[in-house]
Amino acid sequence: MTPDAFRDKITATDDSPFYRSTTGRRDDDEPIAVYDGLTAELTRIAAVNALLALLTLGIYRFWGRTRIHRYFRNHIAVQGEHLEYCGSAGKAALRFSVGSSVFVILASLLWESMDGIYHRPLQFMALKTALIIGIPFVTFFALFHARGYRLSQTRWRDLQFTQRGNAWIYALQATALLLLVVLTGGLAYPHMQSRLQSYRINNTWLGDRQFSFDGVALDLFRQWVPALLLAIPTLGCSILWYKVTEFRYVASRTRLGKLGFSSRLPAKDTVLLLVKFVVYAIVLSIVSALVVLGSAGVIFALVNAGGEIPQPPHSMKVQVQIFMGVVVFCLLLAALLKLLYTVVLLHPMIRSVTTTLTTTGTNDLDSIKPGGTAKVEETTHPPTDVGVWANA
Repeated sequence: MTPDAFRDKITATDDSPFYRSTTGRRDDDEPIAVYDGLTAELTRIAAVNALLALLTLGIYRFWGRTRIHRYFRNHIAVQGEHLEYCGSAGKAALRFSVGSSVFVILASLLWESMDGIYHRPLQFMALKTALIIGIPFVTFFALFHARGYRLSQTRWRDLQFTQRGNAWIYALQATALLLLVVLTGGLAYPHMQSRLQSYRINNTWLGDRQFSFDGVALDLFRQWVPALLLAIPTLGCSILWYKVTEFRYVASRTRLGKLGFSSRLPAKDTVLLLVKFVVYAIVLSIVSALVVLGSAGVIFALVNAGGEIPQPPHSMKVQVQIFMGVVVFCLLLAALLKLLYTVVLLHPMIRSVTTTLTTTGTNDLDSIKPGGTAKVEETTHPPTDVGVWANA
């Protein structure tokens, strides 16, 4: 049996309860996309990524994240043709380094300015306000750029995805809308989502064909108000239910030329999956803390086994040990949470989304012509080819 035939057999006979409960489609419906990733294969890749990220103190995460992006996209087939991701981990690391350096410099300058005008209330308050507004602005700016990069490195057949629009305009609009959400106690959230979805989708292209979104905030507002009111009594589950409803609505109001979309992503099973991930994450955090504390206790006992007088808590030696323990705990927890997020949440979620996404209108994808202007980079591999291990 060939590897492709084996993969098709495994995918078709997947007896995962989440997979069975989320397909939910009629026999006469055919999904436009199929995700054929395998849990065991993805787990090996994610585990190697987590291990190398821990051993390299987080430096490998750029290569690990690129491999995960490539795995997911390369295992999604649209009308029988798989997507292709050509992103470069080196470029991602370079952009992160430049962005982090700029952010640190600006933060340092603001901190120094703050210290100098501490006794001048008006100037101090104005600078604090600028800092509070600047952080979300930089975040939205970076997110829009990252989305554009990932789209530009994704191809289907000979067609390239591209994102147009202006990151500065998007970040300004998103920051202003976020401020409106805060001032209205969260009531303006559907308006914010509708405006930002419209900007992102209407600036997304596949070849020479533009995506379009015509949703309005009022349609989402009817579901948002009860979800917001029930957020505390339901421990946030109502917000998760709303996000599923929002996704289905966005899909129904999105078009690619004459082709429309429809999603029946089930709210109940999706919320249960998210709750399951949160519970696992909490348990994992507790176990990681116990492991690190236990290891620190053993090391401390071995160091002082020779009768050496224990150092006081405020001594430099003890403080260095505590700092190293915190660093190890953070790195270990980050690596394990990333592994958990990829395998337990993202993997079944992508399968659920693809199996419940169908099309409406006229399917004219074959008439799309190449028209993107973004440059696709050559794929670069990390120093260690973990793909050999993952496919062993």
